[in-house]
Amino acid sequence: MGGLALNSDGILISNLTLAYEDRAVFSHLSCRFDPDTAHTILGPSGCGKSSLLHAMLGLVKPVSGDISIFGKSPEAARSETSIVLQEYGLFPWKTVWENIVLGMRLKNTSGEKLSDAQVERAHSAAVKLGIDAHLKKYPHQLSGGQKQRVGLARAWITEPSLMLMDEPFSALDAMTRESLQNAALSLYSGTWITVTHSIEEAVFMGRHIWLMQTEKGFYKRFENPHFGDPDFRENPAFYALCLDIRKAIGEAFHEA
Repeated sequence: MGGLALNSDGILISNLTLAYEDRAVFSHLSCRFDPDTAHTILGPSGCGKSSLLHAMLGLVKPVSGDISIFGKSPEAARSETSIVLQEYGLFPWKTVWENIVLGMRLKNTSGEKLSDAQVERAHSAAVKLGIDAHLKKYPHQLSGGQKQRVGLARAWITEPSLMLMDEPFSALDAMTRESLQNAALSLYSGTWITVTHSIEEAVFMGRHIWLMQTEKGFYKRFENPHFGDPDFRENPAFYALCLDIRKAIGEAFHEA
C-alpha cells in the first residue's frame, strides 16, 4: 500500500518507517485515517502504536516516509492537535483550573487574557467531566480518574482538529475506566485516534478499529456502526465484535 498522495483529506501515512537506534519499530507502513470520525488502534506492547502517535505530533522523526495531517506536516499541524497521555501530564504546582486552561493560555500568544468564550468552554468541560467541584485543588489531591478528567478537559478545550489519546485509561481500574470512556465520548467531535491494549476499549471508543501487529503494521480494520452509543456495552453486537477481533488477533499472531 505504498505511494499515497498527500492531500488535505484526512491523515495519510505513506511508506513510514520508524526506528529507535538500530531497532525498527515498523517499516513501510501506509494507511489513511478518515477525517471527522473516531479511530482506535489495538495491538500488543512494542508494535508501534504510541510511536505512531508521537510521529503524528512531530516528536519522533521517521527514518523514511511521509505523514500528512489534513494536508500539513506534523509540525505545521501541531497547533491543531491535542494529546491525552496515560500518565496525565499535569503540572503539580498548578491548580486544576490552571492545568485545564494551560493549552488555551499557550495559544493566546500575544499574552491576552482568556476570552469570556474560552472561560465558558473551560467551565463547560469541567462540568461535563465532573471536576467542577475540584478547580481549586492541586493534582496530588485528586484520584487517578480525576487527574485524567483534567487531562481530557485540557486537550478538548483547545478545539483540536485531531485528538490523539495514548492509552489514556490503562492505569485505571475497570469501573473508573468505563466511566472515563463514557466521559470522553460526551466530548467527542472531529477526528480522534486512540491507542489501547484493550479489545473492549477499542470497540467502545472506535468507529474504525485497527489491529496492529508487532513490527508488521496493520493487519485488519474493523467497522463499528454502533460507535457513540453509550449503552453499546449492553448490546450483543458489542460482544460479537469483540469476539471477531479476538479471533483475528489469534490469526494475526499465528501468522507472525
